[in-house]
Amino acid sequence: MYRTIFFKNKPTIIGRSTVAGPKEGRGAIAKYIDVKLEDDMFGQDTFEKAETKILYTAIKNAIDISKLNEDDIDKDSFSIINVSLQKDETLKQIQKRGF
Repeated sequence: MYRTIFFKNKPTIIGRSTVAGPKEGRGAIAKYIDVKLEDDMFGQDTFEKAETKILYTAIKNAIDISKLNEDDIDKDSFSIINVSLQKDETLKQIQKRGF
């Protein structure tokens, strides 16, 4: 099944960030990683919470690197990956839901 996604505004990449685990952080691509984790679980008690925190961290860092504020980002564009950029409350809300 194929699906076409149309954006209201033209997407532009002006910031990027990478987060990777300890094996990647010691490997051949280490010099390209912004955040190298010491722990695959990123201090979380489930893999899902760790992945959520990794994704949130990468998005937050990309916004910081771009020199923008979260309010400058078209949050509707992120609905396809189901991420809400509501300041630091996002991760707290996800954790409260037990994801």
